[in-house]
Amino acid sequence: MIRIKGLKKSFGDRVILRGIDLDCVEGSTTVILGGSGAGKSVLMKHVVGLMIPDEGEVEVDGVSIKSCNREALADLRARMGMVFQQSALFDSMSVFDNVSFPIIEAAREPIDSETLRKRVRTALELFDLHDIDDLLPSELSGGMRKRVGLARAVIRQPKILLYDEPTTGLDPITTQQVDQMILTARRELGVTSLVISHDIGSAFRIADQVAFLHEGKILIAGTPQEIQICDTVEVRDFLKSWRGERS
Repeated sequence: MIRIKGLKKSFGDRVILRGIDLDCVEGSTTVILGGSGAGKSVLMKHVVGLMIPDEGEVEVDGVSIKSCNREALADLRARMGMVFQQSALFDSMSVFDNVSFPIIEAAREPIDSETLRKRVRTALELFDLHDIDDLLPSELSGGMRKRVGLARAVIRQPKILLYDEPTTGLDPITTQQVDQMILTARRELGVTSLVISHDIGSAFRIADQVAFLHEGKILIAGTPQEIQICDTVEVRDFLKSWRGERS
C-alpha cells in the first residue's frame, strides 16, 4: 500500500533522510519509531505529498507521488485519513460539525441531513463515543478529543490512516485507550496504518512492523519482537529507558 525506495531529502547542507527503503503492507500497521530529529515528520510529509524527494520514490496505493499533478494528488489524499498530534479539532465547532467537516468539504452537491447524521453517528460509535454531538472540543477529555479526531479521519472511509505522534502528552491509561482505538480502526475498517512515534510501549502494542529511524536512516524494520532482540547499539540504547520502566 505504501512503498518508499531510496528516499533522500536535505535542506541546504542539512541532510534529513539518507536513503529510506520501506514497504507498508496493505491492512497492516507500521510504526516509524525514533527520537526527536530523526526525520520522522519529514518522512510522513513525503507520504502525503507535502514534500518532493531530492532522490528516490514514494508510491501510495500504486501511485507515484512524484508524478502527481494537483488533481491526482487531491484524489490520492482522499484515500487517506490523518490523525494529528493535538487532534487539530476546530475549537468553535461542535463534535458533529468537526466529524462531518471532511464530507461537507468534499461534497459537490448538498448532502441529505439524515444521511450525514447517520454517517457521523457510525464514525463516533466505532470509537465508543455517544451523545456528544453538540459538545465543543473544550468540553472533552484529551482521550475523547483523540477519538473524535480519529472519527473525523475515518468518516470518508479511507484506505490509509496516518498518525502523527498520537500518544504524545497523554497519561498511561489514555495512551492505552488510544492504542486500542488504532487497533479498532485496523480491525473494523481494514485500513493500512502508518504511525510516527517515539513512544516505545505504544509502538510495540499496535505495530505489525516497527521501523527504527535514526539520523535519517532506517536501521532495522521488523516485528516488535525482532526489534526487542536487535543488537544494534543505537536501538539498544533507545530501548533502555523503556526496559527500565517495565522492570
